[in-house]
Amino acid sequence: MNFLGYPRKDGSVGARNYVGVISSAACASDTATSIASQIPGCITFTHRQACGLVYPDRDMVHRTLINLGKNPNLASVLVVGPECADSDVDLIANGISQSEKRVEVVKIHALGGIMATVAKGTQLAREMVEEASAIQREECGVSHLRLGVECGGSTPLSGSVTNATMGAALDIIIGKGGSGGFSETPEVIGAEHMIARRAQSKEVERRMIEVVERFEKRLMSSGLDFLGSNP
Repeated sequence: MNFLGYPRKDGSVGARNYVGVISSAACASDTATSIASQIPGCITFTHRQACGLVYPDRDMVHRTLINLGKNPNLASVLVVGPECADSDVDLIANGISQSEKRVEVVKIHALGGIMATVAKGTQLAREMVEEASAIQREECGVSHLRLGVECGGSTPLSGSVTNATMGAALDIIIGKGGSGGFSETPEVIGAEHMIARRAQSKEVERRMIEVVERFEKRLMSSGLDFLGSNP
């Protein structure tokens, strides 16, 4: 079983071939959007996390942005941010560059303001899209495929049809050596044992249970309890 994908230098394969424009901080989100909106083939990743976060939360933001940038659906990445220490724009760019793709940085303060940053960022993004357009799809094994699923909105058929269909598709892909993932940890609460018992080892089973238990404890520490509403 094969699919047509875009091979990357780090050995991963993308199903898409975008140039990512990532804001390192909330204050750079509109600037990043302005850059990407002018160049077809760009996709923006912004967030509203403010500076001054405590380190566990800041680390989570950094880790999320870095891994978004590493996604094989992105041929290259432009990181947009201020020059203040809290932005950590270089840390994010360096983390993404470990995937061996082209990574560029534009800093709003260093360039003299938003208008100059948009102009420079647009120039770089255009170059990167031109480079990406030269990459040709190749036939790749499904073992390179990663399928991410997300609940976009529940309907009366979600439990009986939609979720079961997606599960069957994931089973096929994983059985061929690929991988899959889903977000929304609360969706697993109450059903974690059903997933854990399918783990390939006791260690994976233990870690699956631990993830859910850790999330439950975090909720309860805030005075919340999902067990009454989920599953």
